[in-house]
Amino acid sequence: MNGIKAVLVIITFALATAHYPQTPDPNPAPDDKKKENRGKESATGFQGILWSTKYADVKEEFRTLSSNPEVKDPAEIIRDTPDKEILIKRNGIYYRYVFYKKVDPSGKTVSPEENSATLVENQKEEDIPRFFFIESYFPFVPSDQIYNRLKEKYGEKTGASMNKDNSGAYFWETPDGYIVQWVEPYRKAPFTRSIYYISKKIKEEIEKDYSQYNNYRELKAVEKLLP
Repeated sequence: MNGIKAVLVIITFALATAHYPQTPDPNPAPDDKKKENRGKESATGFQGILWSTKYADVKEEFRTLSSNPEVKDPAEIIRDTPDKEILIKRNGIYYRYVFYKKVDPSGKTVSPEENSATLVENQKEEDIPRFFFIESYFPFVPSDQIYNRLKEKYGEKTGASMNKDNSGAYFWETPDGYIVQWVEPYRKAPFTRSIYYISKKIKEEIEKDYSQYNNYRELKAVEKLLP
């Protein structure tokens, strides 16, 4: 199996296990819409980890996957920036999990004495680092092959922003999130080596304050693409 085929097999598996099953829609679409949307899924998280999952819980999940000898495909923790980002490597593909925590614009910090277990338990949801974004990156793969696999899972793309030099992006909007497939020229053809998955709810939450005191380069990179 050559390198591209190997990466595609891994990506296909990752997409197949990417999200939890959806709850039934309380307002089902008409029959014609059901046929149109059959097989499409919503971006509720990635590989069983839902959006808004706490940093500590995600870290524990990867700690287990990296240390349990019975795990068939262990995850190697490459870098861990507490409360902000975890970079792992699994099956030759890198996954960068990013977390959001509302920051006090005054710059006030919490002392170790105040940051007791009791206080942590009573923290508001917005004060706890929560999973909202992931980037997967891998060796170059022809963009149409990645696109076809994303299309199988999420349906037709919502939009695209492509340049004449084979650079740009395709994106999908789902009820719970966004998927962005980045495209760049390689050997005079369009290739992909990076995919973004973004929580819609937390993206909207971040937009209310990140212009004042946060700097999320991931959202800056796609703000012209997404609604």
